[in-house]
Amino acid sequence: MSGIHSKSSKTVINDGDADTGNVMLDISEGLASSLVDPSKTGTNKTINTPAVELNIQTFSPGSSNGSNVLSVRGINMAVNLEALAKDNNGSAAAAVLILSGMEGLLSDRFFKTENQTVMNSDIITAFLPKTNHSNFSQPVNFTIQHKKIGDPPPPNPFLEWLNRVGVIIGLFFFALAILTFLLCSFNAKINNTARLHLCITLALSHLLLLWNDRYTENKVACKVMAGLLHFLIVASFWWMFLEAMQLFTLVRRLSKVQVIQKDGLPTPVLYLIGYGAPFVTVGVSALVFSDGYGATDAEVCWLTTERSFNWALTGPVIALLGVSILLY
Repeated sequence: MSGIHSKSSKTVINDGDADTGNVMLDISEGLASSLVDPSKTGTNKTINTPAVELNIQTFSPGSSNGSNVLSVRGINMAVNLEALAKDNNGSAAAAVLILSGMEGLLSDRFFKTENQTVMNSDIITAFLPKTNHSNFSQPVNFTIQHKKIGDPPPPNPFLEWLNRVGVIIGLFFFALAILTFLLCSFNAKINNTARLHLCITLALSHLLLLWNDRYTENKVACKVMAGLLHFLIVASFWWMFLEAMQLFTLVRRLSKVQVIQKDGLPTPVLYLIGYGAPFVTVGVSALVFSDGYGATDAEVCWLTTERSFNWALTGPVIALLGVSILLY
């Protein structure tokens, strides 16, 4: 995104530092205009200092070239001053100005845009000093040189290897836990459903984490991957909540002298809550903003931060943790 300031249109919101920035630019334009003498034949003035870079060109009767290119700090403005001078008593002037540090005052946060805005060039002021008429019969072309953004650091093979080894070890222990809950039920009155499916959802989400950076080029596959990962992570928190509720119910029963019954909610109800609630969460999220799933800036298939879509995960997690703290 490039910043161009002119008197004829205001692009920034007039609050905060934007007022200061506009005042500084207006003062600078006034000072630059004092350097223009319409009586002189076409001139080309350039000022280069650490704080200011300015290029002023004028056209008056007798000038040899009416098509002018003004340049400051690699930024060019091509304007036909001869055509402009025809409506301005035969003379016209144009100027391009850059004040160092203006991006700190007129930063990207002052721009009203629906998408994410990034300031990727200097703040440019283009104006017509001592030129009363500004009806352009020909277009004015700007060539803006974006600032160089450093290349992202190269991936660290050791960290990638360490991450994958850690996930694989985690999957191994999840597999042991799943086999334990499936095959080693010592008491028929103990319901291991929540523990079992907590391990299953966590294991599957870890498994997807091994591959969620492999499908970023395939838009549909990446959306599906991100949606599945969202579903499994939300489901794991629901199963943790259900397990906490099971344990809370069991502890309450232990405080009373009574015949031990099978603890917790019936298994069908656990399935309905454990997988139904995450399904509703992901379904509603996809209906509201389907583009929220896909490749992110980190080059993985996950939830975008655009339109605060990441709250589709953060919101349910905070709600479940809050309810757990209040109840238990």
